[in-house]
Amino acid sequence: MAKAPARLIEPSCSFLKIFSISAICGLKLLEIFSSQCIIYMQQVKFFIRIFFNMSENSASVLRKACFFDRDGVANVEVDYLHEVEKTVLEQGFAEAVKLAHDNGYLAIIITNQAGIARGKFPIEDLYKVHDRIKELLAEQGTGLDAIYFCPHHPDVNGECGCRKPAPGMILKAAEEWNIDLSQSLMIGDRITDAQCGKNAGCKASYIVRTGYGMETLKEYPEPGFPVVNNSYGALCDFLKNQA
Repeated sequence: MAKAPARLIEPSCSFLKIFSISAICGLKLLEIFSSQCIIYMQQVKFFIRIFFNMSENSASVLRKACFFDRDGVANVEVDYLHEVEKTVLEQGFAEAVKLAHDNGYLAIIITNQAGIARGKFPIEDLYKVHDRIKELLAEQGTGLDAIYFCPHHPDVNGECGCRKPAPGMILKAAEEWNIDLSQSLMIGDRITDAQCGKNAGCKASYIVRTGYGMETLKEYPEPGFPVVNNSYGALCDFLKNQA
């Protein structure tokens, strides 16, 4: 007796419906679970950042800083520098920033930029120059922690508390970064830079021979502050005296 041909058993409509609903629910749950995981991880990252920021900036944790003037110290001196293509790192600066970080010091630029008040260039150009300095440092495997600038000039804005030799920028940095100024130093190429560090209560201030430094030494043969070749030499001397 011949066997009846085998038939494929097709799932019933009800089975398909149940399977489809289950699959959709499963995918939906997976989507919800995944999104919740992403949200959770974002929250965890957020609180981790907050925790470490509080730890680093808590009043009980005082930090040390190396403050650098910009023109003639961080970058080669150019009168009213505002062009990215003319922004070149000064000798020894990248090495000084690396050395600062290697020894637990923040690396912060403190700069007078009266060209803004005098209308020599817009503030947007200043930011572009600062971005270029950061790019050049990044190419050498290092970077700054912050840049503070004073955009004023007494002939335009009157006296202010931030234009060097006034200590305003350093004091602001100290407040925002919980810096122990008695363990910090200032490096600049002008007498006003060194005076700024002294006025802020820094442990030491140095004058370098780069930038406007040689003109400073002609005007002040005995400036009352240690004189070195560049910012790297200044920090090396400072650290040697801390040993």
